[in-house]
Amino acid sequence: MIHSPEMRRAPVLLLCFVPVLHAADKDPWVRVSSPHFDLFTTAGERAGRDLIKHFEQVHSFFQQRFGTGIETTRKARVILFRSDKKYKPYRPNEFASAFYHPGEYHDVIVMNNATENARPVAVHELTHLMVHQIGLDLPPWLNEGLAELYSNLEPRGSQVMVGRDIPSRMRSLATEKWIELRTLLAVDHDSPIYNEKSRAGIFYAESWKLVHMLSLHPQYAPHFSKLIPALRKGDPETAFRTAYGKTLDTVQHDAQAYLSGGTISALLFDIQLPKSVDAPAVETGASMFARLAIAEMLSNSRGRAEQARGEYEAIARDFPGRWEVEEARGLFAWHERKLDEANQHFKKAEELGCQDGSMFLLWGRVLGYGRNTRDAVTVLAKAARLLNESDAAQLEYGSALTLNGNWGSAVAVLQTVKKVPAASMWRYHYNFAYTLYRIGDTARAKTLIAKAREYAAGAREVSSLDELERVLNAPARTATRGESNLSADDGVPVLVRRAPTPAPATEATQPKLPSVEGALEEMECGKLARLHVRVDGTIRIFVIPDPAAITIANGNGEPVDLQCGPQKKALPLRIEYQAMPGASGAVGLVRTLEFK
Repeated sequence: MIHSPEMRRAPVLLLCFVPVLHAADKDPWVRVSSPHFDLFTTAGERAGRDLIKHFEQVHSFFQQRFGTGIETTRKARVILFRSDKKYKPYRPNEFASAFYHPGEYHDVIVMNNATENARPVAVHELTHLMVHQIGLDLPPWLNEGLAELYSNLEPRGSQVMVGRDIPSRMRSLATEKWIELRTLLAVDHDSPIYNEKSRAGIFYAESWKLVHMLSLHPQYAPHFSKLIPALRKGDPETAFRTAYGKTLDTVQHDAQAYLSGGTISALLFDIQLPKSVDAPAVETGASMFARLAIAEMLSNSRGRAEQARGEYEAIARDFPGRWEVEEARGLFAWHERKLDEANQHFKKAEELGCQDGSMFLLWGRVLGYGRNTRDAVTVLAKAARLLNESDAAQLEYGSALTLNGNWGSAVAVLQTVKKVPAASMWRYHYNFAYTLYRIGDTARAKTLIAKAREYAAGAREVSSLDELERVLNAPARTATRGESNLSADDGVPVLVRRAPTPAPATEATQPKLPSVEGALEEMECGKLARLHVRVDGTIRIFVIPDPAAITIANGNGEPVDLQCGPQKKALPLRIEYQAMPGASGAVGLVRTLEFK
């Protein structure tokens, strides 16, 4: 079992390089790909097929329970070693038979096929990975309880059995003093109950059985879907009353009776698996891809940047002319915020034939981050074509078109976006309203301004909307000859108004946001990176959902070396952020980082 610190941050790797295979050596790596996972293994094709199918079954059940899943543009990676000897150099501690490693671009589960309990531990970590990737911010008791509940899912044909007994947890419940429910629900990531080995056992056991009851008991299960949003909005007492209409005292009484039972009920659920699960893509001789996966994991590890760079250079020497290597090196350069270097590698990857939509999406963000809007439009157009089902690609492409002045095309693209991340809601609605204003569609622009107001954070965002609305309400006249401002891409005339023209939402026109000054002590890496900042003696957490959407500055002009996990030295900084009222455990979304 990996306890709290390893679950929340990238583990420290003890070995940095994968041995280079010589021509006479047989490449031991096999790559097995399914809709949601890329698995690299030295344990053989059969082991890889079995494990990836099991992971897809778990994923399908998770998607069924929560109504969402991991985007196919962000596949999770699994590295399965065939022996303890091969796995040992990478494990975070001597007890871990599997661990989850969050990353900026890919999340990874690493496991040892030779260990008997590796699969349940790996599924435990897989549950954390899925919770993390879909952006659920769960309290520790619920996060760990779900991971334990799903750890021993048993596939049975087209069904999966959920809720089987976990003997070690039952023993803890039978022999240890239970934690009072209010105390259990109040445990956070820094609580001794969560971090001390002597107390963590009963915490995991009670969390498991509580989530077991909430998920599977007939009186509680139908309302479980209401609990998570209720927990985001209020304290546990209010959340349980909202979801179940019960006080915590009543829930504790029910839980005591449920936990005291000598047996527990397991239920069968139908699952829908992709047809390709039974015939996944299999590639032998996959050492290049496996080494790239390990190098990327290394690059996200604290204090290993130079070692990761050396491994990427070694892979480039061993596999010249491969776009996959150039793409990976571009990702590494972006991770270090070396924009020119990242751009060069991505461009080289395209020249070598890359058709990976995810790379073009990231490349477009890199170009936008460097204010190269014209090239960003070209690159993001390709990303949008390759990822035609991705809202993220359409959102970035539409935003780039807006900033580039292609109003008609921007409207066409932005109106196809179905789901917008919380951090991008204001920017999306404001820019969409702005493009509609530029083509003269006043009524729809006003509707979107009203929606943008729901997500406005701070006086400047509100004033930007006020200014745009004031211009929309100003008397308008049709442009005279020679005065018309025609769209660069569709020839739609724009109404000329007497009021000054507002601008698209760029960083320069973003409203003034709340800010704090403190010292960065820890960084949790992943899709939703979390900064632990000490402010006036208290740790406050700030979330970075998209590194491309923030500005990073350094007062002395030198590069800043940010490491996943605890920082070697606390870094003084100033953060501008968008507040997240009611969010669990986080103060806000980072918009600007300024190191001192």
